[in-house]
Amino acid sequence: MRMELDGADIYYEEFGEGIPLLFLHGYHIDHKCFSCPVEERMGGLDGFRRIYPDLPGMGLTELKRPVDSTEELFSLLMAFIDRITEGKPFALAGYSYGGYVARGVLRARYRKIRGMFLLCPVIVPDRRSRILPDFHVLEKDFDFLESLALEDREIFGESCVIQNEEVFRKFKKEIAEPFLLADRTMLKNLQRQAYAFEEPVDNLNLNFEGPVHFLAGRQDSIVGYEDIYSIFNDYPKGELSVLNGAGHNLQIEREEEFGRLLKQWAEKVRAFRG
Repeated sequence: MRMELDGADIYYEEFGEGIPLLFLHGYHIDHKCFSCPVEERMGGLDGFRRIYPDLPGMGLTELKRPVDSTEELFSLLMAFIDRITEGKPFALAGYSYGGYVARGVLRARYRKIRGMFLLCPVIVPDRRSRILPDFHVLEKDFDFLESLALEDREIFGESCVIQNEEVFRKFKKEIAEPFLLADRTMLKNLQRQAYAFEEPVDNLNLNFEGPVHFLAGRQDSIVGYEDIYSIFNDYPKGELSVLNGAGHNLQIEREEEFGRLLKQWAEKVRAFRG
């Protein structure tokens, strides 16, 4: 599906009926990082209208003018959200950069949001200021890795802490191939010049009462997990799960736990009447 806006033609996929649930993917990739595990392998989430947009500059979304900052990207996203939700309450899920943008949505539409699920979220925009563990591979199938083309082996080897055939198959479809669709020049410039919001999205004393779940990988060397503690008190109903044996691609490496925790959070969103 497509939604034409002033500035972009937003590509999105939609499944199910019920509470609108927006899934916001990570930087450079597209909706498949969420839609494949949730729709193809989990069979969806009952009671939710699941909406998976490709963010401006990524996936199949087409830009009509340059986007030079997260603020400009966010403006287009909010136009999409306001139109597709028709002013109704909705829930949010965000992965990596999408987890950072989701907190911007919460700031902007505080009274409309029923809950938020943040998967390996960016907390500190400047990577140099993040608390990060060293990259450490926990499981490696050497025979399988030797069978891969050199480029695939290098990309996979630098990205996942669990390196076997099953993880690679999902990683290539849901992370590596979508990466190639992005406007990499635009995103590189945005990341260098204006990756952070102009105003903070955290520690605003919102006291958001809806169900919030942070899900992080103990071995995530991209965004880390320890910085979550610096904003955790923003969420009186917040929960935090840090999974050992998972890096930044947790939804692939620990898919069963990801699905279980997402479903538990969804049940709480359905019950929330704030």
